[in-house]
Amino acid sequence: MEMNAEVLAVDKDHVLVKVSEHGGGCGRCNEAGGCNSGVLTQVFGRRAGREFRLENSIGARAGDRVVVSLGDGVTLKTALAVYMVPVLLVILGAGLGTWLGAGDDLPAGLGAGLGLVTAIAFVAWFRGRMAADGSSHPVLARRAEPSTCRSSRD
Repeated sequence: MEMNAEVLAVDKDHVLVKVSEHGGGCGRCNEAGGCNSGVLTQVFGRRAGREFRLENSIGARAGDRVVVSLGDGVTLKTALAVYMVPVLLVILGAGLGTWLGAGDDLPAGLGAGLGLVTAIAFVAWFRGRMAADGSSHPVLARRAEPSTCRSSRD
C-alpha cells in the first residue's frame, strides 16, 4: 500500500512527513476507477494530516512530495493478530473452563481470564516481533509524481 506525503523536515538520516488527507494527487483515490491508495490512511489512522518520522532512504529534502509505502499484507496480519486471536483465546479459555468445570460459571470465568492474559501476552509478543521486523514499518518508497491517480477513462 502506498500514500502520498510531504516532507516537513529533515533530521540527519530521518525525515518528518505529513501524510496526505486523501492519499493520492487527484482526490479520486477511493472512487470507482481511482487507485485506492487512500486505504493506507486507515493504517495510519483516520485523522488526516498525521506526521511520522521515517528513515530518509531516498535523500528527500524538506518540501518534497514523497510516496510512503507499507508492505503488502501487513494491515491484515496485524488486524488478525491484534483483534481476532485475542477474541478466540478468550472464547477458547471460557469454553475450556466450562468443559472442565462441568458447566459452572466460575471455571468458565477463570478460563476466560486465562485466555485474556494469554491474549495480552500474545499481542505484546506480536508487537515486539513486528517492531523488530523491518517489513512492518512504513518506508519512503520514492518521490511522488504530480498525480498518482488515474480515472477509469485514462
